[in-house]
Amino acid sequence: LRLLYLNNNLLTGTIPPSLMQMRKLKGIFLNDNNLSGMIPYNIDDEEKANLLTIRVQHNRLTHMVASEICNLDVNIGDYELVELGVDCEICPSSCSLCSHRCY
Repeated sequence: LRLLYLNNNLLTGTIPPSLMQMRKLKGIFLNDNNLSGMIPYNIDDEEKANLLTIRVQHNRLTHMVASEICNLDVNIGDYELVELGVDCEICPSSCSLCSHRCY
């Protein structure tokens, strides 16, 4: 599985941590649901190198985006994350992936 599109599906609950450990996953699209909690940040090294897009905006997430996710920015390290779509309320000002483009 390379791209997971589950946006606009009325999903509830939390984002399973195991989802962030899928080694070949390039994009996670969970936006426009009713998910709560946080974006899991227990991402293994191989997954960190592959993940390009995380979109979770327009949910009910309440925890700030973890620095472990912000540090996956393609512009500041060895990783490839180029897009992090989150609501402005959970985007830290220090996170360049979402601070200039949040929802």
